[in-house]
Amino acid sequence: MMRLVLILVLWCSSTAIASPENLEAADDFISVEEMRSAIYDRRYRDVENAFMAAQSDFLARRIEADDIRSLFMLFETTHPEILSFSKTWVDRMPDSAFAHTARAWSLINGGWITRGEGVAGDIHPHALSEFRKMHSQAWQHAREAYRLNPRLVGASDAIFVLGNSMGAKQAGRKALKKVMETDPNMGSLRRALFLTHAGWGGRRSQAEQMCDTYAPKVQFDMDPVLYCKLYAALNYHNLTDGDWAHQMVWNIPVPTLIEDTTFAYYMVNATESQAATLAEYFKRPDVLNMGGAMAFDMYLAGRYDHDFLSEAVMRRAKADAREKLKHDPFDPKLLSLLLMPVTQFAIDPQGRTYEAGEDRITLAEETDFTRRRLIVQPYIASHWLSYARARFDVMEADGIGLNNPYWENAIYYSQHDIQHVVRYLWDKNYEYEVILKAQRGEGPEKWRNAGEGVDLGPQILCPMVRTYRLADHLCAQPGADLSENSYCDVNDQQRVKYDIALADAKSRGLCRLEFAAPAEQLFFTPVAIDLNEAEF
Repeated sequence: MMRLVLILVLWCSSTAIASPENLEAADDFISVEEMRSAIYDRRYRDVENAFMAAQSDFLARRIEADDIRSLFMLFETTHPEILSFSKTWVDRMPDSAFAHTARAWSLINGGWITRGEGVAGDIHPHALSEFRKMHSQAWQHAREAYRLNPRLVGASDAIFVLGNSMGAKQAGRKALKKVMETDPNMGSLRRALFLTHAGWGGRRSQAEQMCDTYAPKVQFDMDPVLYCKLYAALNYHNLTDGDWAHQMVWNIPVPTLIEDTTFAYYMVNATESQAATLAEYFKRPDVLNMGGAMAFDMYLAGRYDHDFLSEAVMRRAKADAREKLKHDPFDPKLLSLLLMPVTQFAIDPQGRTYEAGEDRITLAEETDFTRRRLIVQPYIASHWLSYARARFDVMEADGIGLNNPYWENAIYYSQHDIQHVVRYLWDKNYEYEVILKAQRGEGPEKWRNAGEGVDLGPQILCPMVRTYRLADHLCAQPGADLSENSYCDVNDQQRVKYDIALADAKSRGLCRLEFAAPAEQLFFTPVAIDLNEAEF
């Protein structure tokens, strides 16, 4: 399929260079906002000088590792201006460790976004190919940056996080040893723990050894070894060693260090005092942990007579996401968060907690956000359907027959998962029945014109024939799920509906290719779709 134009723009393009202006004095640490403005203004020399000053301040211990790290985090974005800046900067200054580091982080972030989440077996090969390509480029920049300046934390951080995808774990461990000898800090150790990720062949014992060896070198506001192991347990070993993660969680005095949604799993058995501590945590204005707050409401609020807190947390998180979207306009996590409805919880007369309502965004925003997400993650099947649902509502008459290309891409990028094939068949059958009712003058007035302008053969019946035959073929393969209520389990009522539609197609002399084609020709290929109709 096409390599979407905006992906190239976001991670590979460059633009003209503007004239430099002066930033703040080098001995006055530049703020993130000032650095971002300099990048937007394309002041390359000033950005370089600001990083040089920041590195000098770091080596002199006038600022922390996280201070200079926060400047490099600006390049972990989907903003076209910042991404093109990172490419042009390294082209202009090939001997700059700062430029190579910035470019590495742009590519690291772009690779993960393009790949999407999940195990490799569930990721489309195109996405994995793009992921490896971007991370291979990032690795070259990271190695060069580290060669030029091994005490640059942004460069060593990149070595750590690329160690798994580049098969370079040993290089990451060597870099960690050097960092902890010269500039010990928890940020480096946290990132190096990724090298022990169970999903990449790592083990709990490796994480524990890393924490025991290096965490004592770090000055921290709680037991650094305990924090290190907690972080590793929750982020990299929860799925394979959940008992360890559970044990680590309740070994800390307060829950403020729980940093991801695995937090939700540990609230089911919380005591009354732990629930009270959690309630105070979720009331804090800086807490944006939506998953944890929803779990608190579901499991603890009613049990221990606390107010429901997740709605307030969700609204805070959404407000924060909208603000961040200004400088990261295609970030799929931000967009997915904004697409989520705000859920309100209540207690029924039997004392059970339930979802009492939800607050959704507008259709215009839904269309905008699903399109943006699709632009940077075109290999995720569900994104094609989310955008199609927002743009073409088949529950309205004017949406009939318009979403076929989106379904075809969803099926292709699902690697012809039977669920998507059968759901497409259902969708087309629904539209077929709507058109027949409209032709008979049945149903609400708004449906009377349904199907006008729709070519029944290529838009409705022929996709039905194709997906019907394709589903039969897939369900006949070894290992197909034929259990009751599976997608291969077609009941008599459904079968009758499909038989009627297919007989209609034959009687009209339609879909001869779809009826006659061998099974291997029924599989879908990607459809090129212009997603750039609106300005972002």
